[in-house]
Amino acid sequence: YLDLGVFVIASYVAMIVMFALHVLFVFLCGIGPRRFFKNASKALMLGFTTRSSMATLPVSIESMRNIGVEDSIASFAGTFGTCIGQNGCGGVYPAMLATMVYTATYGDSFYLIKHPDQLILLIIIVTLCSLGIAGVGGGATMAGLMVFGVLGFDVSLIAVLFSVEALIDMGRTALNVSDGMVAGIVAARFTGNMGPEKHAGHHEEAAAQ
Repeated sequence: YLDLGVFVIASYVAMIVMFALHVLFVFLCGIGPRRFFKNASKALMLGFTTRSSMATLPVSIESMRNIGVEDSIASFAGTFGTCIGQNGCGGVYPAMLATMVYTATYGDSFYLIKHPDQLILLIIIVTLCSLGIAGVGGGATMAGLMVFGVLGFDVSLIAVLFSVEALIDMGRTALNVSDGMVAGIVAARFTGNMGPEKHAGHHEEAAAQ
């Protein structure tokens, strides 16, 4: 149980690092952290509680629009973000699973650092396997199974983490939602389709009037 707790903590530390990178990317695009989280918080919380990127999609798209992303880019980035390149389910989680197996197999926590060829191979495999991961709860398990299958690891080892799967999946899904929005912001900035921030609830207020 202690090892499982350590894995959960390590998973959230890794996800916090990725969130920090997301903030850096949007900052470089001229979007401050306050502006980003003010508009993205609803989508992030919905992703965290539902554990489904697909269920969060309409809110994610609306959040990007409020930030200033043009409608077509927000829809495109949001839709593709539910199944391609998910930072949480398709990236962080399977990479950590593989690292755990490498450590247990060779008894060296720094095995991948000492063997950069294996590290590069792991990065390539995780990246390729992240394509086409369903934006629903449990998608990370499928990503882990694919990575383990390619590397030749015993896929039954993934079952050990089922007891803490839901706890980790909440953070992973929030990270997936965030990376979809960040992709939309970056695309909008580089294509010149980033507009000013819209006030949340503007459309509702206009409709009420």
